[in-house]
Amino acid sequence: MDIDTLLREIKQEIKPKPEDYEKVKSIIEPVIDNIRKFSSKYSEVSEVSLQGSLAKDTWIRGETDVDIFILFKPETERDILTSLTRKIAHKVFGVKRCKERFAEHPYITIEDFRGFRIDIVPCYKVPAGNLLSPTDRTPHHTRFIKEHFDEQLKDEARLLKKFTKGIDVYGAEIKKEGFSGFLCELLVLAYRSFMNVLERFSSGQLPIIVDLLKYYEDPSILPEVFKSQFVVVDPVDRRRNVAAAVSPTRLSEFIAASQTFLTKPSKLFFYVTPFKPKKPEILFKELERNQRSIVGIMALIPVLPPDILWGELKKALRIIVNRLKLEGFKVVKSSVWSDEREYSIFLIELESRYLSRYVKRRGPPVTSSHSLKFAQLYGPGSAISGPWIENNRWFILAERKWVDSVKFLEYLLSSACIENLGLPADLLSLWKSSQPQIFPSPEVASLAVNENFSRFLDFFVDGRPRWLRISF
Repeated sequence: MDIDTLLREIKQEIKPKPEDYEKVKSIIEPVIDNIRKFSSKYSEVSEVSLQGSLAKDTWIRGETDVDIFILFKPETERDILTSLTRKIAHKVFGVKRCKERFAEHPYITIEDFRGFRIDIVPCYKVPAGNLLSPTDRTPHHTRFIKEHFDEQLKDEARLLKKFTKGIDVYGAEIKKEGFSGFLCELLVLAYRSFMNVLERFSSGQLPIIVDLLKYYEDPSILPEVFKSQFVVVDPVDRRRNVAAAVSPTRLSEFIAASQTFLTKPSKLFFYVTPFKPKKPEILFKELERNQRSIVGIMALIPVLPPDILWGELKKALRIIVNRLKLEGFKVVKSSVWSDEREYSIFLIELESRYLSRYVKRRGPPVTSSHSLKFAQLYGPGSAISGPWIENNRWFILAERKWVDSVKFLEYLLSSACIENLGLPADLLSLWKSSQPQIFPSPEVASLAVNENFSRFLDFFVDGRPRWLRISF
């Protein structure tokens, strides 16, 4: 199948049908009307409106996320804004159905309302140039896209969103560090089609700069201004880079997936293949056979909003990995998984679990002011061998303190050491009373009783991105 035919088919599959619009209208419009009804009792509320992809008509068939914003007058105090949002949501949906979540300020989520997941988000009704909180931009974003999109661009935006979801780079949250829906829309607006976006990125030429409203006379300065090789200036806030959340890894994955799709187009890039989770005993045998050094660290997690939790987990992973490297262990790769309710599992693959007993350590140059001190320190024979001189520098052979990565990690996360690691306070407090457990390979496979972690471990062991795994 040629690529044009393929994309036409996918467009037809992901574009909402008349009955989909009717379902949204019959269920969501009464909800908005109810929120308006209860909001009208409070003078602080300016308006209630539908936002996000539903409002912009760039949503994908089968999507069930609904964003309803309550816009408050700018003089409203933050605590009043929060309490009124909570009160209105409770009136409309009932207290038990409402879950409070946190971003810049709290918002309410109703996980399942007749098949839809609804977020009730407060913001201030202010001009684009006088934002009081990050969520204040959203109504301006919606208005901008509605003013600049026609039916063709809506279809192209759906394609790009579906592609980024299929290759697992969609979502600007800290857990994913990928492409937001608004970023996808702006890229389509800039390059005019899904294919043009892929062709631009597949070139691999950085930086990638988009400034739709030409806020900056010289766009070449933008990588330095925003400290990024991927800059998309927010059309409603020139000081903001819409692509700021995209990590170098996610950008590179998108570039590589674009290159592969253009070479070997397939529907598989657009649809997440539901890999069957492997049983723990299967994973155990694979790890035992391959003799790879993958260490798992299972730790409890505090009750935190997802973005805060993932920020802390990723920071903890960086700290642990850096400490392993300082001891001389060669880290191949690392990642972290969590059920976001009770526990997390850090995975770290090493070239080898064990290091040699001895290590060659470099001293100062002979011409350095520290040369004599080094010679006096190790001259009496306190090193295993040396000191000796190679070219113009001192060297010794020293005995390592830690040769087993598992024993080192057990010490690192013990009560004797954990307080000095610089861990986030929420994790430190919990881990001091409940020490994380270490599972070396192949025992780490025993943790795969959770199906989601089983898939995560399987992908970690395989190493390939999902789209690469299914396309060859």
